[in-house]
Amino acid sequence: MQGGEEHHFSFHGPDGEATAENLSLEAYQGTALGEGLEYKDFSSVKGKGKDRDLSCLAFMREPARATPQGVWSLDYLLRNQDDVHLRMTSVYPEGGELVVAKGKPPGGKKLYDMT
Repeated sequence: MQGGEEHHFSFHGPDGEATAENLSLEAYQGTALGEGLEYKDFSSVKGKGKDRDLSCLAFMREPARATPQGVWSLDYLLRNQDDVHLRMTSVYPEGGELVVAKGKPPGGKKLYDMT
């Protein structure tokens, strides 16, 4: 990779519960944008020289983080399906951080996410 010291990869999983494999996720208070940040508070990425594309992370709740050690995966059991899964497998760069969180679709509330 070239340019900068911080790189972001985003994966939007399907609706349904996910099980982490080869990860030790630790929940924290805040959003996917950062610890201690209030839901919808994207002020930390406003202004010149800031990556405003990261503002969507302020709308991701119930975050948890891990430092992957080699190959890891998230296995999704698809909602309303009989034993149908989607598995996302990755190798993260050494020293990289993984953050997982929940979000709502941009179109608004769905019957399964009324919180």
